[in-house]
Amino acid sequence: MAAARDSSSRTTAEDKERGTGSEALRQFNARVFGMPGTSCVWLIVRDFNVRAQHVYTKMGFVRFDPEGEERRRYDSWAEPPPAACYRMRLARP
Repeated sequence: MAAARDSSSRTTAEDKERGTGSEALRQFNARVFGMPGTSCVWLIVRDFNVRAQHVYTKMGFVRFDPEGEERRRYDSWAEPPPAACYRMRLARP
């Protein structure tokens, strides 16, 4: 089983269809939601990456398109979504 790797805020799984990436994200979410004050987790997904969108949706993530001040706040925490990408967010369970 290949390990997930973190590279400049991107986590990828080298082997597909083994659940490695999903399990890594589940563990990350559990750890982050265990921290006081965490209300959500969000990520950026490419428009054409239907496979990832399906995985994220199955885990409870929903498309999230903030506007105005909220958008500026998210953009200040991390890079804004590049062209042909959008955010997905998972609220605290």
